[in-house]
Amino acid sequence: VTARDPVDQQCTVNVEEELDHALATTGTATDMTNIVVRKDYAGNIRARALPDQLRQAFANLLTNAVQAMKGRGTLRLSTAITDGEAVIRLSDSGTGISAQHLSKIFDPFFTTKGQGEGSGLGLTVARRIIRKFGGDIRIESIEGSGTTCIVTLPMLPSAPQEESWSASAPQPQPSHSS
Repeated sequence: VTARDPVDQQCTVNVEEELDHALATTGTATDMTNIVVRKDYAGNIRARALPDQLRQAFANLLTNAVQAMKGRGTLRLSTAITDGEAVIRLSDSGTGISAQHLSKIFDPFFTTKGQGEGSGLGLTVARRIIRKFGGDIRIESIEGSGTTCIVTLPMLPSAPQEESWSASAPQPQPSHSS
């Protein structure tokens, strides 16, 4: 029995749609009743990835953000294009991460959560997935002021638009007689 390498099964995904799917999944697993979600999407950002795994990475980041806010606050999701990369920002208004813990957050099994609240694998898994797709994750946090996860992914060109034909010679139009 042979298994295909999952990298061979990567396809073009709409990053914002996958982020929204992950948000919906996170909302069913955690209480987001008193969390305000603000979205600022660039629109139609595409990358090559395995959709299920990209959603898992986003869900891990979103779950951490929701848990950090302890049931209330603001979650900001934004996408942008910078230097040919998709940049996805997930910012929470939680308690932030202390400087002493910031350097350890990607270590397997490292957690600041109480027993039974987290395995310490969410960020490790998310980072591994994102790196598999040629991207990376950075965390910016100030204790007491919330945390921002910055995910970068190599971007694919958007789907061709009709106006792209304007650069070529005009195409003859069929004539219709009445």
